[in-house]
Amino acid sequence: MFLVAPLSAKYGDDAVTRALVKLERDEDTAPELANLVKQLRIEQLTDWLKERKSVEVVFKLLKLKDDGYKVLHRHKFQVLEDYITAFNQKAKKNPRSMERANEVETALLAKWRSDNLPLSSVWERLKFNNYADDALSSGKLSMFSKYISKYYPDNEMPVLERFTTKYREVAVAKALELAKANAATKEFATKLQAQQLEGWLANQKSAVDVFKLLKVKEDGTLFMFSPKLEILTEYIKLFNSNKNPQDQAYMIRVVSNGFGGDGDLHNTLFKVWFRSKIEPRNIYPKFLNAEEGDLEKKIVTQYAEYYDAKTIPQVYTFNQPRRS
Repeated sequence: MFLVAPLSAKYGDDAVTRALVKLERDEDTAPELANLVKQLRIEQLTDWLKERKSVEVVFKLLKLKDDGYKVLHRHKFQVLEDYITAFNQKAKKNPRSMERANEVETALLAKWRSDNLPLSSVWERLKFNNYADDALSSGKLSMFSKYISKYYPDNEMPVLERFTTKYREVAVAKALELAKANAATKEFATKLQAQQLEGWLANQKSAVDVFKLLKVKEDGTLFMFSPKLEILTEYIKLFNSNKNPQDQAYMIRVVSNGFGGDGDLHNTLFKVWFRSKIEPRNIYPKFLNAEEGDLEKKIVTQYAEYYDAKTIPQVYTFNQPRRS
């Protein structure tokens, strides 16, 4: 369904936006029509992006400078804000347009401040969807963080608090770990992850508590290849940083206890590791947090035996043909 383009061609972007804004703000708009309006708003922004319209061009299309009706002007400006957010997400992927994107972003943050918008309104303006990954990759959470850092420098925790309230602990933890692998989001995600882990530590969560919080057991052995492994590893490092050796947590013990001391766990892990072509020498750094205690050594030794038994080349014997 493509309706915005022909409507805009006939009536102009400004008129279409006026109609959509009015319907969007009208409490009497039927649910079916409200959903259509929402789809048309998304289609409008997408079309502008595809046509590579600058923020200045969209500003002119919306005739914001000529609009004397302040209430409508304010709502139409929110359309421009939505476009700025989408524009910046795309522009920051291109080094040539990154500087301009940062300038536009700074101007938008300043406008929100001049409008005395509370944090809750800024959060709503950014229109987060239902996926924690998108909150990071879109740059919206970073914008919210910049707004707080610039105008509320002594109160940065609301970023993580609001992020966690909307998406919950596990989704946030996984999204942050995955975002660390992206150069564009690595620094910001690492900072938020540190806050999350320190929050767990401040609440006196043990490594086993975090194992349960992350619902690792539900993943079974696939946990060894999920972001949860790295999250648990990072927490154990933090947990152990100020602990005596006898009070420290160890990855394989936490995992073993978390799975209820299942005797078949090791054998199951061996099968998974072998199918994934993981050699015994890589077990310590990849799965055992580089720990080499008695239990860890025992597991690696057993896996080495399992691995060797599976990789011993088969010897074929051939019967010598009889000489005639």
